[in-house]
Amino acid sequence: MRDLESWAEARSRAELREPFTYVVDEDGVLRLAPRRSEHIDCAGGSDVPAAGEIGFTPNSAGWAVREVSNHSSGYRV
Repeated sequence: MRDLESWAEARSRAELREPFTYVVDEDGVLRLAPRRSEHIDCAGGSDVPAAGEIGFTPNSAGWAVREVSNHSSGYRV
């Protein structure tokens, strides 16, 4: 969770309102990038079992998933 908090602190408020590009790598690690990033770049060119967009909202515990999709127009898993 601390990794997500550190990553989110480096984002602008406008960017935090949008969903982010995500992939889950073969080790089960969630990797995030700004929404306009390509999934293949977020994955480092590796195969992944999941890719899409994910949005977060702050709450008393830190962050919660607000929305998640498998929307990836340029990357097939």
